[in-house]
This record gives sequence, C-alpha cells and structure tokens, in this order.
Amino acid sequence: MTTATQPWTAWKVLLAALLLFSVVIDVWEVANWRRALDPAVAGTLGVLLGPLGADRFQPILSFTTADPPLARAGAKVGDRVSFDHFADFSSVPGGGRALGTDETIGLRLISQGATRHLAVQPVAVGLSRPINEVFSWFLGNMSRWIGLGLAAIVGWRRADSLGMRALALMMLGYNAMGMYFMPGGVLVDHFRLYGVAAAHLMIGLGGLCLWVNAVLVLNRTGGGSTA
Repeated sequence: MTTATQPWTAWKVLLAALLLFSVVIDVWEVANWRRALDPAVAGTLGVLLGPLGADRFQPILSFTTADPPLARAGAKVGDRVSFDHFADFSSVPGGGRALGTDETIGLRLISQGATRHLAVQPVAVGLSRPINEVFSWFLGNMSRWIGLGLAAIVGWRRADSLGMRALALMMLGYNAMGMYFMPGGVLVDHFRLYGVAAAHLMIGLGGLCLWVNAVLVLNRTGGGSTA
C-alpha cells in the first residue's frame, strides 16, 4: 500500500508548499483592495511616464491631474525619474501596482542636469473606478482562487499522472500573474522580478509536460491499436 504512494511524496510536498505560498500571497494582495477601489484611498502621482531606459529612468511626458505631487516637488515635463521600488511604476500602462494615499513613494529626479531624491505622497483619485475595471479585477481574483482550488484537487488526486501534474503546475503559475493590489516594498520588488519570471517558467514547463504526456498517450494508443 505504501510503496504505491511513495513515488509521489516529493511532488505532494512541493504542491502543498506552492499552494500555501500562493494562498498567503493572494490573501495579502486582496487585503490591500482599498488602494485600487476606494476613491478616498486610491492614489495617483498624476503623471504619465515614458518607456523605461537602460538606466532605469523614465521621462515625464505629461501631468494628468491639476496639482500632481511631482510638480509640487519641482518636476517638469521632460525631466526623468527613477523609482526606488520598480513595482511602483503605476503610471506605466499595463504595469506596476495600485498606489494609495496612505503611503510615500521614493524616487530620484533628474532635472536640469541635477539629480535629487524625492519622497512624494500620491493624491486621491477622487473618482470611482469604471465598472469594467472593477469587474475585471473581480474576475481576475476569482479566477486565481478557482485555479488554486483546481490545482490542489488535480495535482493531489492525480499525482500519478504527468499530464495532471503539469496542469496543476500551470494553474499555480497563472496564479502569480496580474496581482495589482500588492503593497510596496523590497519584498514585492523581488516577487515582481523573480516570482513572475518563475510563474512564466512554470507555465512553460507545464505546457511542455502536457505536450510530452499527450505524445506518450498517443504512442501507447497507436501501439495498442496496431498490435
């Protein structure tokens, strides 16, 4: 009885560890939902930035609010900024995280050839998020929680199947994608840098394992039909 389950013990330990880590990260992320959805807490730096350069600085293209924090600190259009924490690139379309009025954002500013460090506080967005954004974030979080549940069921109950282990790995990798409510800090920077890269690797390896498993199944099926 025990010898049949022993080959999958290491996989189940790995699966349990990844599931626990994913649940902790998800709960931590959802706990900061107000920074994205509450108009009184959701913050903005009121600036549109250009692409990130090789030196990790971005040009200021325009200001998007009437009294942006960076402008109050002396920044002008054409100046360049570099955030202390690269996860704070909230003004880059499709990247960064939700900022809040209850935090301070550190950055370096290059203006007229001089570099200085600034600590600015985001101002309140003041408006409710469009319903399509709220709905999109809700669906994204729900899909990640459902994916975690499916990964646990499939990966644990079908640990003997390479294809099911690969599918569980892919769903765990997907869970790390698109976390918008994360707080700032060094830990989140490392998660953005290494966690998302690891998620892409897990999804890629999972897809490769699924493909290999499908080829093996087809070969066995073909061999059985011609025998």
